Amino acid sequence: MNFIEFIQLLLRNKKWIIAFPIITGVAVFFLTRNMPHTYSSEMVIYTGIASGYNFNSDAEGKIDYHEANSKFDNLINTITSKETRKVVALRLLADLINHPQELNRVVTKLMLERFEWLNDSSALTKVRGASEAATMQNLSAQILQGSQNPYYQLLYGQYANPFNLSTLNTIKATRIGFSDMVKVEYTSEDAFITKKTLDLLAEVFLQKYKGMRIGEVSSVVKYFEEQTALALARLQKAEMILKNFRTTNRLINYYEQTKYIADQKEDYDQRESQLQ
Repeated sequence: MNFIEFIQLLLRNKKWIIAFPIITGVAVFFLTRNMPHTYSSEMVIYTGIASGYNFNSDAEGKIDYHEANSKFDNLINTITSKETRKVVALRLLADLINHPQELNRVVTKLMLERFEWLNDSSALTKVRGASEAATMQNLSAQILQGSQNPYYQLLYGQYANPFNLSTLNTIKATRIGFSDMVKVEYTSEDAFITKKTLDLLAEVFLQKYKGMRIGEVSSVVKYFEEQTALALARLQKAEMILKNFRTTNRLINYYEQTKYIADQKEDYDQRESQLQ
């Protein structure tokens, strides 16, 4: 087929060539117009695991990559752990309960029909406290009542919502190359929820991570304190034995008396030699 024949083919099928893109575009528009918008965000956390100073750092600056990788795995597992997600969910819910207007907007925008009771201010009176921390404590007490509790269903139920642990399981944490940076990503249908969730996750994780590092340092300090106390006890015991020995044998000063005896023996040997 030459170029002229190709042009003729296009002209014979020009209706389909024009109609197919239009039909495809219209179909895509109608099929996707009701799909919810999603908002993605990410944050980068500096850990200091590989390049930071620690008790194992030596003068040559050698890095145990196996140990570093293990620490990164532990750190990433901490970020995505169920306990971390639970704390983030409770704090997010407590924050919104203490801000009813924002909570109503989220429930309405995300079309959470099963959780419309969250728009009823009187239904939240039992758990709303004077502060976010007080509200979070009340929520924790409600969840302990079991699966029939509505707040338990929010966190552990099968229906998706911003506070559900399965929804928060979409949080992704990955190490950036071979650096000390960890990137955390999250996507939801509301920009405020996306940002707030990441902010709370950063606070919860950093608090846990600091506790882990402080715990490591405290363990090392405690070890040296215990060894110092043991060495001091041994030293005091040795001093007590020496003191008792001096008292029993009437030794005023061992070194001076030894020197005196040596001098006396030398004089005696010299005198004996002269007499002989």
